[in-house]
Amino acid sequence: MDGGNYPGTAKKKLVTLKRLFNLAVQRGQLEVNPLRHVSKPKIAEGEIHVYSDEECQRMVKVAQEAKIGKSYRWDILILTALCTGMRRGELLNTTWRVIDFAG
Repeated sequence: MDGGNYPGTAKKKLVTLKRLFNLAVQRGQLEVNPLRHVSKPKIAEGEIHVYSDEECQRMVKVAQEAKIGKSYRWDILILTALCTGMRRGELLNTTWRVIDFAG
């Protein structure tokens, strides 16, 4: 079932499949939900590391000094991530169109 997925992803897929089979039962297409006894995977609560002010300043400084490519300002990406809590995928997929400057 998990096929290498993270537990949260496997849980979402299982919930979706259970709903699908429940609908089939309601419509009379199945007698019972074959997943009725399958429990959701437990998601371990991971320890969250909060960066200190010193670590944040060091990351930004290193990014400002880095000469990696010409098209990215890594310091701006890092500052945005630190200030907003955005995840990598959210940060890299953000476009100007979705930013609300009015607040």
